Amino acid sequence: MKVALDKLIFAVQDIAKQNAAQVKLSLKAIHDSTVALRNVPSMLEKQADASTRAQTRTSEELANLTRGYVASACGEMDKKLEDLQSVEEELNKLVTLTTQVLPSKINEVLTHAAKNDRCMRSLAQILEVAPTEVVHKVKTITKLASQQSSQLIQVPKQDHPRHPTTKTRDEAINYEQLNVDEFGDVEYHLDFDPIAAAQGESRRSHPRSASRSEQQARKDQLAAAEEDGVEPITVDPEPVPRWV
Repeated sequence: MKVALDKLIFAVQDIAKQNAAQVKLSLKAIHDSTVALRNVPSMLEKQADASTRAQTRTSEELANLTRGYVASACGEMDKKLEDLQSVEEELNKLVTLTTQVLPSKINEVLTHAAKNDRCMRSLAQILEVAPTEVVHKVKTITKLASQQSSQLIQVPKQDHPRHPTTKTRDEAINYEQLNVDEFGDVEYHLDFDPIAAAQGESRRSHPRSASRSEQQARKDQLAAAEEDGVEPITVDPEPVPRWV
């Protein structure tokens, strides 16, 4: 392909150069001819001066007629010369185009074409088809991929369950003693003291002996329970956690 294009470019360049040269020669010839025509009246006048006075009037009339005819003819030729000059300018542009601009553009196109050809051959090997069938194969694969993507199941988003507030959790959690029927008539008279409970937790972490005030408080609780006729419940000051 590159060889054929090079031959074509060379032929166009040769034609353009020949035409430009021919037009240039034509312009010079026409210009010289118009100059010679314009000099004809003056030549006739010189010849009339050399003749007798009787022929002077006739020579002047002939010179004027010749001058008018030559001026009219030269005016037409001047218009043609202007047209030929425009043709010469266009031919010179064509020569510049075929010798400078066109070869670089063709080389650029050929470079891209060679790159595209390599890419098509690589795709043909990957797709296992002929290079001329690559475009059709790619269109088919694209169409199938579009159809499969449209058939995908859209999984709806599930709302995450709201975490209950502290109050709701406390109300929802119910504790029930398994053997509550065995202790239905039992009354408990132990008041819960959070400060004492916190101190007891601290004592479990750091065991120490009960103080006198604590021992006296236990005795008072036992005495109050006996007065009310309730069997006292002995609380271990240092309870040991039991794991079931």
